[in-house]
Amino acid sequence: ESVDPVYFDGTYYLAPDKGGAKPYSLLAIALKKAKQCAIGRWISRGKEHIVILRPMDDGLAMHQLHFKAEVRTIKELGVEAAPVSEAELKLANQLIEQLAAKRFDPNEYLDEHRGRVEAAIQRKVEGKEVSMAEAPTFSVGSNVVDLMDALKASLNARGSKAADVKERKTPKKAPAPGEAASSRKSSRR
Repeated sequence: ESVDPVYFDGTYYLAPDKGGAKPYSLLAIALKKAKQCAIGRWISRGKEHIVILRPMDDGLAMHQLHFKAEVRTIKELGVEAAPVSEAELKLANQLIEQLAAKRFDPNEYLDEHRGRVEAAIQRKVEGKEVSMAEAPTFSVGSNVVDLMDALKASLNARGSKAADVKERKTPKKAPAPGEAASSRKSSRR
């Protein structure tokens, strides 16, 4: 929790080499009981990285981190501060409260792009014509919206679903990840 997620680069599942099960288990259990992570250095492909080792289920995960110089600050974008009215803020907070979940559940989200690619591959396997349509393009500033109207519309649209959203605040338990092999990159794609 003390590391800003902007520093996270990649996640690897770690497994012990032959004869290393005891120290591996000891470290995983000790970190889990202490509710702590370990910070270290790791060299991969000739480059040094900062890493965090943390307990995950019955094993260890290693998160590779960016160095400070590799991360841009939001100030570098030059975003102008825009005035926000109390009414807009109140509506936005109501919408956030309606949509809030206690935990992120990856099972609630589908990779639509992957689904389209797999469907195209299947059509190609079946000998059918395949054409990948390009994603729609939007011109900047072409869709000027009254913020209050948009917030009210979102709240009204969600109003009938508010009970569903409140029920969803208790996430479904995600299935346990499969067996991890030694130091393999996680499948976050």
